Amino acid sequence: MIFLVLCAACCILYGGLFGFLAHISHKSILVSAPSSSDATLYLKRGHGLLRASYLAKEAGYVSRAWHFRLLALYLGASRSLQAGEYKAKQGETLASLIEKMKLGKVYHRTITIPEGLSNKQIQSLLEKNTFIEMDVSSLAEEGIYAPNTYHFPRGVQASTLLSIMRQNQEEILDTLWGNKPVDFIFSSKKEVLTLASIIEKETAIAGERTLIAGVFINRLKKKMRLQSDPTIIYGITKGLPLKRALTRKDVRTKTDYNTYRIKGLPPTPIANPGLESIRSVFYPGAVDYLYFVADGKGGHAFAKTYEEHLVNVRVWRAYKKETQK
Repeated sequence: MIFLVLCAACCILYGGLFGFLAHISHKSILVSAPSSSDATLYLKRGHGLLRASYLAKEAGYVSRAWHFRLLALYLGASRSLQAGEYKAKQGETLASLIEKMKLGKVYHRTITIPEGLSNKQIQSLLEKNTFIEMDVSSLAEEGIYAPNTYHFPRGVQASTLLSIMRQNQEEILDTLWGNKPVDFIFSSKKEVLTLASIIEKETAIAGERTLIAGVFINRLKKKMRLQSDPTIIYGITKGLPLKRALTRKDVRTKTDYNTYRIKGLPPTPIANPGLESIRSVFYPGAVDYLYFVADGKGGHAFAKTYEEHLVNVRVWRAYKKETQK
């Protein structure tokens, strides 16, 4: 009799446990933590099921750590949880989260590299991101990293991200170079990046890039100096903000990059240009402009002759004087 009672009790317990496991396998029991939209579970190498269960509770994904352990055992994932950072979607089942961890489907973070940043500025962005492992002390040549938004797993090495950025820039250049116009005046991709970087620093207005490209290419064809202010700044700071207005002394001071003092292009790019600035070098605007100056409205006024340019300069100076009152 006692044996039959024990058997019955075991069957009830087993059935209850099986029913519970089946329930949490298919129903969401993830508990919303106060910061559930940002909560993640980061399992480091060497950590096992016990640690993972407590991390899941700390993240607010389960109300009891043993829920996680029990279901992982039931799903056969107790010894196959992979290291990495994981994030559950709102209402996702615990079984789904464990399956992600079993397959190593880690959560990817993002970093945005804006157009026109120098290597020093990109390096600073990488260093400030606590989810990136900084394994480089300096970046390679200026201009070779494609600005974009990049997705990465927590703990990625900076060198890995930089390699992807470099590959993307190379692909952009290769594609455009392979279809370059017959009358293209540049003999190397480095020259393309150099002019594109100057265009990138001259304007943030998409519609102006081809116009400014046209101006610079017209000046190069006529053996005129580019006279670009951003090149003066780069010669002084090597890629960091100047944090003051340019002076006449700055304009007169000769550096390898000051295009008021040197002929042709500077020796390297002065920033990392985006796709549209690079494209504008291959396909500049068909314009007769040789000059441009700020118009006081965020854009530029263009001129074909020096006399027209002087008029635009006077308008700009008057506007600047008026706004400083």
